[in-house]
Order: sequence, then structure tokens, then C-alpha cells
Amino acid sequence: MVGGFTESRPVTSQNGLSKEERTIDEWIRKNDQSIAGWEFVSIRTQVVAGVNYCLTYENSNGKTQERCVWSKPWENDFLKM
Repeated sequence: MVGGFTESRPVTSQNGLSKEERTIDEWIRKNDQSIAGWEFVSIRTQVVAGVNYCLTYENSNGKTQERCVWSKPWENDFLKM
């Protein structure tokens, strides 16, 4: 779909992620302590004026939470949750 999010793709290891995706995960963990200890399980993206990254995290009980970050890489370190 034009302008829509990509299909959610599972994350099986940090090796399958781009540098930007790993950076987004690290930034979210640094700025949101409520997901400490949760596993990063999937990601979806949307191209806008920048890129929206939506990461899904799962805890040991199977509960999931999604965190979305807007990134504008041409602006020095612009990230907004």
C-alpha cells in the first residue's frame, strides 16, 4: 500500500537488522525503561517525511508492546517517540 506501513517482519537476531534499526532499538531502550528485559520481536516501517519505525517487544509472559519512533536522518540525531 502506498504510504502505508510495510508488513511486520520478525526479528530473530540483531544480525538481521540494519544499522538504523539497531540504533532505533537502542534509543528506545535508553528512553523507555518500561520495556527493560523485553525481547525485540518484530519491526515495520513507513516512509514519511523521514521514516516511522514501529518495533514490537514481548515479555516472558507473551505480552507485547509496540514503540514507534519517527526518524529524520538528515537532521542530526532527530528521533521522536
